[in-house]
Amino acid sequence: SSLKGLEPRFRGDVEVRVGYSAMGNACPHRTPAPAAKPNVVTVTAQEVRENGWLIIFGKVYNVKEYLRKHPGGADILLGVLGRDATVEFETMRHSQLALNQLERLLVGVYDSSGDAEMKEKSAHGNPKKLGLTGGRLTQKEGLQEKLWDVGERGFLPAVDPVKELPPPWDELVKIMDFVPSYSVQGRFREIADSELQDLPSSRQGIEKAIKDLSEGELECLHSVLGYVCLAYIHSPPDVYEQDADETVNIMGRLANTEFRLPKWLSMPWLLVSQSLGRRPMLDYAGCVLNNWERIDPERPLKPSNLRLLRRFTGLVDEEWFFKTHIIIEAEGSHVVSSLVAISNAVQSNDEMNLLEELRSLEENLWRLSSVCLPIMFARSPQDHSLLCEPFLFFFRLRAYIKSVDVKMMGEDDEFE
Repeated sequence: SSLKGLEPRFRGDVEVRVGYSAMGNACPHRTPAPAAKPNVVTVTAQEVRENGWLIIFGKVYNVKEYLRKHPGGADILLGVLGRDATVEFETMRHSQLALNQLERLLVGVYDSSGDAEMKEKSAHGNPKKLGLTGGRLTQKEGLQEKLWDVGERGFLPAVDPVKELPPPWDELVKIMDFVPSYSVQGRFREIADSELQDLPSSRQGIEKAIKDLSEGELECLHSVLGYVCLAYIHSPPDVYEQDADETVNIMGRLANTEFRLPKWLSMPWLLVSQSLGRRPMLDYAGCVLNNWERIDPERPLKPSNLRLLRRFTGLVDEEWFFKTHIIIEAEGSHVVSSLVAISNAVQSNDEMNLLEELRSLEENLWRLSSVCLPIMFARSPQDHSLLCEPFLFFFRLRAYIKSVDVKMMGEDDEFE
């Protein structure tokens, strides 16, 4: 269940191109329209803009007569007239009836031969790029004293997250590769009891083992402990596999289960959390901000170049859910940077720079709302299935990340 070798199979490795989208629903028109035949009307970008038509999957439609009939309201259609609306169309889940209705509004096939300008402009004529920037890339190398630099990468760490840890914590990193397979077999607790009991469990031993760790390594250790501890308490297999006559909850788990962590897991988790000023829990920093790596370190932060360092299920759905948040954080760094620049311009009374940064802020916010947020609903270009199925998220992943009460064994060997 290691992530090694999975990158070519990730369903998220697609790019959004004009006339094609990785997002949306079961729609028959998922590839760019074929070359126009002699009896097929071709429509230019200028005609689309002048007539207020719209483009969806390389075809041009006149929806003006349909505005008042649109179930989502006329405002939605008015906001996309005169341009390519493929992404917006794919983001919403349209019925077969809607797809049939769309064909009745067909004008012709879009001629993309001279649309260089169209790719850069919205309905209002403002330059807007339909694509991800990859975030603000930092040139800083290695760990530094200040791991977080909001002006550099927003709320992502200023350098790529730490992937490896020194002994004795390296055993935790190694076992993380096998969490998905051992968990689905119901054997993770058994394996952890066998392989991890040599971890330091006394306050003195733990403090000595973390004393020389950098902040980045502490963040990595906090994240790894969160994953290992939650996998440990959720390790028993579903009762359906055991044919047990027990009362179960909606997740198929034994009802009224008491979650306990042994000392060799609870004490490191408590003390590492304390050293970071945080709680012993798998927080947002642990499962998103510090849980990724770039497949190609030289390339930007985009879905095709990202993978999670730690996972519970090994499902593409889990990978895509958390990768979406990483992408949003990466693109959000431009928004944070613009806000910092705006503040500086106001303080220096630089009106020209202020106007420029306000324009930049608008562009960056537009990218977040129109490009990043719909990624959560992206679909596979192979079979058009959702990359993050709500059913699998709720019944396979949520069981691990939801809040639970856990009794932890303390220094006095008592559960608290």
